[in-house]
Amino acid sequence: SSSSGSRGCPPFRAGDRGSELELESAIANGKVDGGNRPDFYALERSAPFKTLSDASLGALVEKAVRSGRVEIMLQPIVTLPQRKVRFYEAFARLRTSDGVLMQPGDFLDYAKRNGLMPEIDRQVVRRAVHVARRLISRSRDVGVFVNLDVHSLSDSDAASDVVAYLDSNRALSPSLIFEMTQDAYGRAGPLERALLEQITELGFRLSLDQVQRLDLDAKALADGKVRFAKVAAAHLLGGGDLTRDIHVADLSDLLARSGISLIAGHVEREAEVVDLLDYDVGFAQGFLFSPPRPVRGEGAPPDRAAAEPERVQRGASALAASRA
Repeated sequence: SSSSGSRGCPPFRAGDRGSELELESAIANGKVDGGNRPDFYALERSAPFKTLSDASLGALVEKAVRSGRVEIMLQPIVTLPQRKVRFYEAFARLRTSDGVLMQPGDFLDYAKRNGLMPEIDRQVVRRAVHVARRLISRSRDVGVFVNLDVHSLSDSDAASDVVAYLDSNRALSPSLIFEMTQDAYGRAGPLERALLEQITELGFRLSLDQVQRLDLDAKALADGKVRFAKVAAAHLLGGGDLTRDIHVADLSDLLARSGISLIAGHVEREAEVVDLLDYDVGFAQGFLFSPPRPVRGEGAPPDRAAAEPERVQRGASALAASRA
């Protein structure tokens, strides 16, 4: 299998240094509002890149990917009600040669349109494997969720590289879960399904993200080695639109009967946690517990998330007191 090389990447076009100078100018002239504060949900350009032309931004994206500057940030997924870190989700970020972090809204659209997602996913998988190894070396029973883009599964060379790399790391299969959106999973064709089957035959599990439709065939999903389903807390609690086939309160039990765990995503408020417990939701993820944080060193989980921040513990204690 290839390392973080350039196979599958479009050739880098000239003008990259000009893009970096344009970015430096934007920062120096005070056009950056809010510095590098990450917005982890919005798929729009972050402040440092709003004034760049599409060509300049694209050059930065291509150079970052080709130079291996794909990084991951980790956000914990915690148990309820204990709020113990049980998993991390790895989020891809790019970094310019000047050290500025690029958010998804800065690079995803360009990367998808220009065939860069397979290489980004390759680098993310390798970094996630390093994190999983470090967690195991510390005897921590914590898994890592890794997102796979449908474009990566459609690229046979990149997908074959990922499968070969996972085959050489199949001992980590209990610790790595590969995630796709419900929509992408439903639209997967024969090629994508075959590659997912190769991954699951190695022992790795799957997760569905951004679940909007609750007309789920839980048995069929379980047969495909789907073991987790993520639904935004606002949707579960009635604040969003879902295509419903069952009552939301019954969803956790329906999935559990097929060995699938429900995860509430985008949890922002303590009040949501109380309601989620009434729905028997066993896992949750969101800024209430911790935002995604940079990896401290090669393969090391972020300090604050790994240590379960004091404010998370205070919230757990307060919730326990309110339900006593």
